[in-house]
Amino acid sequence: MAVKQYTTEELLERWEDIHAIENLMGRRAFFKLLVRDQKVFEEMWSKNDPCFGINDGYYKGYEAVAGYFRGLRDLAIHRAEFAKMYYREELGGRSVDDIIGVGALHANNLTTPVIELAGDRRTAKGLWYVMDGEVDFGVTGWETRMSWGRLGVDFIKEDDGWKIWHMVYAEDIN
Repeated sequence: MAVKQYTTEELLERWEDIHAIENLMGRRAFFKLLVRDQKVFEEMWSKNDPCFGINDGYYKGYEAVAGYFRGLRDLAIHRAEFAKMYYREELGGRSVDDIIGVGALHANNLTTPVIELAGDRRTAKGLWYVMDGEVDFGVTGWETRMSWGRLGVDFIKEDDGWKIWHMVYAEDIN
C-alpha cells in the first residue's frame, strides 16, 4: 500500500485544518459551559443535512437537529425562570435572558482527541472521550449529574470554515 507523500505546504494546510477543528470543538465546550447550546447549533453546525445522536434519540435533518437545540434553549429558559423565582432577591430585577446559566456548571471535558482529515481536506472525522459534569437548577432545587462517554463527529468544510456535520454522543456512564 502506497503512503501519500505531502509537500511541506500541504502538511501545513492539513495541520491548520486540524487546528481549526480542535478550536471549533473547544469553543463548543466553552459555549456549553455558559449554557449556550443554541448558539453552538447556530454558529458551529452545518445546515447541510446534519444529524445528531445521543443515547435517548437520533435526530436527522436540519429541522430535527434544530428542534433538539431549541428544546435545550427552552429548558435553559425554564430553569432560569425557576431560579429567578427561587432567588427573588438576588435575581428578581434581571431578565431571564440575562440569567440563563446563572449558577449552572456544565463542564464538557474533551480528552484524547483523534482527528482524521480526508485527503481532499473537505471533510474530517473526530473522536473524543468526554467526562461531563453538570450542576443546574431543576424542579427540586440543585441537581448534579455526571456522565462519561464517547463523542464521534463528522466535520465538513464550508465557505465560512469547518462545521459540525454529524455528531453522536454515546454515554458509557450516566
